[in-house]
Amino acid sequence: MTRMLRSTRNAIEIRDGADNNCDGNIDGINAFADPDGDGFGDVNLPLACGTPGSVGNSNDCNDGDATQYPGAPELCDALDNDCDGTVDDGLGLFADSDGDGYGDPLQPLACNVVGVANDLDCDDTDANPSSRTRM
Repeated sequence: MTRMLRSTRNAIEIRDGADNNCDGNIDGINAFADPDGDGFGDVNLPLACGTPGSVGNSNDCNDGDATQYPGAPELCDALDNDCDGTVDDGLGLFADSDGDGYGDPLQPLACNVVGVANDLDCDDTDANPSSRTRM
């Protein structure tokens, strides 16, 4: 005979794949380990609520590296620091072929290449920025 368990607010949570006490958490799992200490947990390391060192989310894309988590600043390190699926994106360097300090918007560079942090040059073959820069 199969025993049917009811879910009620007063029920004790047991590991059965159901939210027995109606708190919105199945089997009491609403916390995750955060081995790298960046405040974002590992979905593969669920913990019981209130476990020391746990966090209330499982959003970390690499819990072995504290520089990689959702919203982290992107660094020039060949890693996807901000967990958006793109490595070293948004660092904003552009070629400056004429050396006038204004970058060519059509020539974005990888972060480990020397460039300038703007894309204001309308003609990167002319070093005279007076009339050829975008403002």
